[in-house]
Amino acid sequence: MTLNQARKICNNFAVKHKVIFIEDGEIGFMRPCVGFVKGLGYIDYNPRHDISEAEADDFFCKEFDQIKPEDAYHKHDCLAVLVRSKASEAIKQLAHWAQALDVIGIEVVAYRRVDTHYDHALLHGGVGYSIKRKEVENES
Repeated sequence: MTLNQARKICNNFAVKHKVIFIEDGEIGFMRPCVGFVKGLGYIDYNPRHDISEAEADDFFCKEFDQIKPEDAYHKHDCLAVLVRSKASEAIKQLAHWAQALDVIGIEVVAYRRVDTHYDHALLHGGVGYSIKRKEVENES
């Protein structure tokens, strides 16, 4: 896959899911990354923090963990890929990930953060966004 093809895949994914594709982002302690953003942060997958246990179970999909790329950010399950050497490689990893997620069938949904830390709530806001496997509609 060329860099231009990867960018096109990432941009199409962003448009389809009404999110923003970031090519020059930062995560953690100013670590360069690429990823998908909505609201005040990167979009989660399989959220485990800042969410009730019952709601987290509704979001969980084992396949999300199985298809994440090698350089996916590791301290928070979100759609961000660390730039280890070249941004182009991170963008290509993100594009492959986006394609795999679309094959699974996902949607981006909001969830209410239940974090009790005041500073964390100020930084991230009261609403988070996560991918969730799309419900399959029965054709009757």
